[in-house]
Amino acid sequence: MARKLPRSGLLAAPLAGVALALTLGARTLPAPDGSWLGVLPATAFIVALVCASVAVTVAWSIAARTWPWLSTWPAAAWSGVLVAVLPWLPLPLAAARFAWLGPLAWLPWIAAIVTGIACVVAARPPLPAVLANWITDRRRASWLAGGVALVVFTAGYSSVRTILPGGDEPHYLVIAESLRRDGDLAIDDNHERGDYLAFFRGELTPDYLRRGVDRRIYSIHAPGLPALLLPAYAAGGYAGVIAALLLVTAGGTVLLWRLAHDVTADAGAAWFAWAAAVAASPILFHAFTVFPDGVAGVAALVALRGLTSIARVRIENEPATQPSWMTFATSGLALAALPWLHTRAAVIAATFGLAIVATAWWRRTPWRRVAAFAVPPVLSAVGWFFYFLRIYGTPDPSAPYGGYTQTGWAQVPAGVAGLLLDAQFGLLGVAPVFVLALLGLGWMLIGGPRADAAPGGSPAATRIVAVTIAVAFVGYTLASASYRMWWGGASAPARFLVPMLLPLAVPIGVAWSRTRGVGGRALAIAALVVTVGITLILLGVDDGRLAYGSRTAVAGWARWASPAVDLARALPGVHRSAPGPAAALASVWAGAAVLAWLVIAAIARGSSVGRARALSGLVLGLAATAAIAIAWHVDGLVDPRLPGGAEQAALATWQRHPRATLIAARGAGVGRTAPADARAHLVLEARPTGAGRQLHLELPTLAPGRYRLMHVSPLPSPLALRAGRSGLDWRRLDSVAVSAIDVDVPVTVPSAAAWPLDASAAATAWTPRTLTFEPLGVAPSATGAADVARQVVRYGAHDVFFLDDESYPEAPGFWVRPGRSRVVVGETAGPLGVFVRNAPIANRVELTAGTWQRTLDLAPGQEMRVEVPPAGPATPLTIRAARGVRPFDGDRRNRDFRLLGVWIAID
Repeated sequence: MARKLPRSGLLAAPLAGVALALTLGARTLPAPDGSWLGVLPATAFIVALVCASVAVTVAWSIAARTWPWLSTWPAAAWSGVLVAVLPWLPLPLAAARFAWLGPLAWLPWIAAIVTGIACVVAARPPLPAVLANWITDRRRASWLAGGVALVVFTAGYSSVRTILPGGDEPHYLVIAESLRRDGDLAIDDNHERGDYLAFFRGELTPDYLRRGVDRRIYSIHAPGLPALLLPAYAAGGYAGVIAALLLVTAGGTVLLWRLAHDVTADAGAAWFAWAAAVAASPILFHAFTVFPDGVAGVAALVALRGLTSIARVRIENEPATQPSWMTFATSGLALAALPWLHTRAAVIAATFGLAIVATAWWRRTPWRRVAAFAVPPVLSAVGWFFYFLRIYGTPDPSAPYGGYTQTGWAQVPAGVAGLLLDAQFGLLGVAPVFVLALLGLGWMLIGGPRADAAPGGSPAATRIVAVTIAVAFVGYTLASASYRMWWGGASAPARFLVPMLLPLAVPIGVAWSRTRGVGGRALAIAALVVTVGITLILLGVDDGRLAYGSRTAVAGWARWASPAVDLARALPGVHRSAPGPAAALASVWAGAAVLAWLVIAAIARGSSVGRARALSGLVLGLAATAAIAIAWHVDGLVDPRLPGGAEQAALATWQRHPRATLIAARGAGVGRTAPADARAHLVLEARPTGAGRQLHLELPTLAPGRYRLMHVSPLPSPLALRAGRSGLDWRRLDSVAVSAIDVDVPVTVPSAAAWPLDASAAATAWTPRTLTFEPLGVAPSATGAADVARQVVRYGAHDVFFLDDESYPEAPGFWVRPGRSRVVVGETAGPLGVFVRNAPIANRVELTAGTWQRTLDLAPGQEMRVEVPPAGPATPLTIRAARGVRPFDGDRRNRDFRLLGVWIAID
């Protein structure tokens, strides 16, 4: 086998190198005359890629002579990469092929690598005993799984921590602060004192709808999570809470691995179930956000463990096989906590509680152990109702809502479709691997040879567990879907379903263990890979802001993954359509998956399992392309192109490769073109959006470079060019006098808009080419990194690009918070004048620009002017203030809650 690899590998290696160069490149979509522009890496770099690909193949072949099992990596595995090449093929194919332009083009490469690894793993020799024990031993492997999960969750938090806490998180923390400081749940005094300023920026108003009988304010949010986290909060504040949440959720994955292993007797299935849970963005994000759902999921899993242990008791060996007292007690305590975490979690508690009691009766469990389980939930229920009676004068759990519960059965269809299918907020939209949970539950209900594979198991016990999970999930989903705001507000996707996701991961393990065909395994791995990919996008793009999208928009991760065409419109979107059309789009994708499974299975029957496994990436990629095209047709989308999307990607690629190879297609010919001619293909257009007084022009993303901003006809109103939330101008365009201005962009500006200064005059229809950006040249980022500008404000003759949210731009200058704030000052041909005014507190301020640095020890209110030498055409400037003060601290009537360190003005 080692000798066959060079023949096939050496043929595939150069093609793989060329395909990698195309993946690194970008191209525009065909114009009406058929012309387009391609931006590829430099020719020398392409040659280096081809040579490196051949060298790796030869080295692999040599290594395979010593380790023959390495040669099982088939060259055909790289066939999936052809999907990434589809946009470049000079063939009259459907527009869906352009979905593989941009970041999505890397998915076929991941599929090829995973396919090759799967082939090697299938043929590898047995692992060393020590390593095998760590992977397969129930105790060691579960702790290894928990440790890895803790690392993954911590890395996820580090990636998005700059935008946290957000949504309802500060409100839960305020309750914890009230318990710590005042020993009560009333929060009006905590808000009045601004206790939340320790973990939240700005003013936070109490979140309540009805006052208590004592006329004090109690949060609408349940007190269970703050009470559980109180020790961690008292010990370490917000950081202590995050540490506690990470440990609890990681501990839940330990229990998940063991439970999946107990049910399947298969370490591989346990690892797959664990990976599905850890990689799913709903579980991962709620491992470190201060919402009750993640903790509720761990509690539900603890109860599921108790149910599984009781159901697997063999009656004939009753004394020896009864679960321990600890199992009954922990299950009861877990269920007792659920209603206190959120009212809707009472559905889960009731379902699991009834199932455990009924199963214990069927398995003839001694009543003392049943009592050890039942006492905590019963006492908790009594205390729960008394809590509402004591505070609101009624035992009704809906009392905090003051009659405004926002629930109704009429909202269930949209809620169910949204929670399950929506590409932005739905479970399957961001974690398609959970489709396997349905298959796993089916296998558990059907029973069969492997249903009782684990020691002590039985088909009846497996069915009990499956029925309980299914009933709890359906009941809980209906209860959550009846809520008008089913998406959960400003939170990560599928928040309301998170309490049931860890239990649902167990059937995912069952599905993996029961699936043996190469087609089924390929689809399962593909679902996991897509889940991981979406999670990485939500974590890594824009500091995690894509995970907290607007309910009026399509899935932001899909727009980022495929910038050239509207992939998001091929995915179910409940906020843009009714549940029926969303379900129709989901059916298209389900049909494509079934078709891919049939094709892979046919290849396996007709040739070999190895060839079917190697070609699975190509089959799945083509099936996905077909699904995109059909979904657009079902959705009624005639033109799937995103205005300026492909041009922006091409500009960004050109910026990354200043010596790029530029090719252009005109008519039937394709050849190299000059930069001056290439720019004609890359003109970006601002798009009209909004209505009435909110009508404005939305600007495209601008990669670093120089642009000419033009309007081709007189504007109906002068325009203010703005980027960010400050409402301050970046530039202004006069309606008649100036038709073009040149703008230097030293860092990426992801979003900006041109606002009319006279909204009534701007109400006339604008054409797409009212405002255009013509690239005059590209340049590397001024910071040498993938920084983006959060805000852009023009101060005098300089454009100031704010790279973080640590500054507060105002009209003449900006305040900087204590800590580090980074800006880029444009157009710095000579020394830069920086005016510094300290806050009314002794402070130390550090200014850094390139290799230049200056430290200022300032008295309260001291002012100073500093000349900063330029660090290039644009100067990156870092400002560090050691201390800060809030205006609110000096005068409680002042509602300015900003923490201000030093004032900066650029001249």
